[in-house]
Amino acid sequence: MKPTLILLSFAITLFMNHAHGCGIPGTFCNTWGAKACECNGGHLLECQVTVAPMVDGQGGETEAFWTKIRNCPVPSGGGLQCVNGACS
Repeated sequence: MKPTLILLSFAITLFMNHAHGCGIPGTFCNTWGAKACECNGGHLLECQVTVAPMVDGQGGETEAFWTKIRNCPVPSGGGLQCVNGACS
């Protein structure tokens, strides 16, 4: 039962992040070059291609991950640092 709850929790979190248009650094993304704001953070992310290292003859595939490209400045009047894939 516990593994099912963990999997369900992960799926819900992933769905909510996708629905809110934010990304989590180091997780998979599917549109290379796309930009998003970090979920619950102030970084601008970009979907970048990475080649998995070869280990014992396995690997070498390309994957795309959310990567931090900029720490958005805190607005002087307060508010969010990153909105809709751009620093505010």
